Formats: sequence, structure tokens, C-alpha cells
Amino acid sequence: MITRRELGRAFDALRLSEVDLCIHSSMGSFGEQLERGPEDLVETLLARGCTIMVPTFSSCFLAESGGDETAVFHPECKDLSVEKMGILSSYILQAPGRIRGNHPLNSFAALGPHAEELVNGQTPRDVYDPFRQLCNRDGFVLLAGVSLDRATIVHYAEQLAGRRLFVRRARTAEGTIPAAVGGCSRGFNQLAPVLEPLRRAVAVGQSKWSCFRTQDMVAVCKETIQNNPYITHCGAPLCSRCSEAVKGGPPVDEFLWNS
Repeated sequence: MITRRELGRAFDALRLSEVDLCIHSSMGSFGEQLERGPEDLVETLLARGCTIMVPTFSSCFLAESGGDETAVFHPECKDLSVEKMGILSSYILQAPGRIRGNHPLNSFAALGPHAEELVNGQTPRDVYDPFRQLCNRDGFVLLAGVSLDRATIVHYAEQLAGRRLFVRRARTAEGTIPAAVGGCSRGFNQLAPVLEPLRRAVAVGQSKWSCFRTQDMVAVCKETIQNNPYITHCGAPLCSRCSEAVKGGPPVDEFLWNS
């Protein structure tokens, strides 16, 4: 059984106190159970003055996906793709006082003293504003038991490197609208060698953690992508998203955004 004291020691080793951080996690990676599940992780960080941000993506609002067409997104709703997002994201989305960004497909939710500053600027078109704010606030990304292919911040680095984002249509309380989203992330592990000098590492039970300062991580990923666009390609010959991304992304359709 992993205790809060052990979690505290891990956060001490990573120098995570009174900071804002985005967490991508696999609770199953610990091997041993946390004493109180995701509550232990969240409460330990909140007690240290941290603000926690997590991805709360949901595909159920895709307009082209069929299914329940009465389901519409609004920031107060609690729907997410839990099988992809994980238990921690679900826990924070249910937590009192959490703030959820205004993006119907790729929202982020935050909990803690700076939650509003991190996610309130997210819009359907400006999907990665939470990472812009995290960088401005000198925050961190924590990969707890997952690898770089789960690090959504790399999509923000792609955007800064000049790549155009993809656009899907989603159902919201205002109707069906376009929403910007990232592409394929299965090739992001190829960035591991260039990010290794920035990585802070610790183990919690069987869970291997990697932590990165966002400003440094984004700068290195941006420069690497500009110098070698193919580095993010997942390697699948038929992956159209990767093929478009390495060419700069899909063309911008301003009519779609203004319609």
C-alpha cells in the first residue's frame, strides 16, 4: 500500500511544491494500491499549495460520431472518455470547485488556487491556451506511469512550430460548432532522447514518473519539430494525421470558423 507520506517524498524529489502542473497518469501503473486512490494524489498536491490540471477529453460530443444527438457540451458537465483519460481525470472532474475549460472535445479541468487562470481562456479554437498559461506560470508536466505519447503539451509545441491544428465538429449548447484538436501522438516517444536532459525522474511503487518544466519542454520540442518534422510521425504508413502534420497540418478554412 502506497501512503501519502511516500507520495510526499516523491513530490519532494521532483521539487513540486506551490506550483501549477498538468498530470497525465495511469493509476494502474503503481502496482500497489494508493491508500485512498486518486484522492491521495490530489489531496497531497493541494496540501502542498499546487494547482492540478488534467485532460478531460470527451468524444461523445463529436457531431459526426452518431449516438446520442441530445448530448451537448458545456463546461459544467461531467462527461469524459474515462477509458482514455483515466481515473484521476474523472476524479478531478467530479471534484467540488474544479474549473473546466470551454472546449467540447479536448477540454482541460483544473483544481486548486490557480485553476481559473489555467483553463478559463480555453475556447473551441484556442484549445491549447491552458498550456500557454502553464508556461507563463512556470508550471510543470508530470507523466505518472505513462510515456510521452500521452503528453498533450507536445501538440502545443507543434502549433508553436508552425503546424496547423485539425478541426472537428462538436455539439454544444450553442449548436454544432468547429473545434480545433491535435493530431496523432503515437510518435511522441521519439522525442525522449532530446528531452532526457530536462527530465526529473522518480519511482512510486512500480510507477515510473517523469517531470518536465513546461517552458523548457515546449522550447526543445518546438525546435526539434522545426528541424526534423518527421520525428513525430508514428510510423504507420496509412496514418493520414501524421502525414498531414509533417507537411504543416491541414489547410485553414476560415469560412468554417466564421459560419
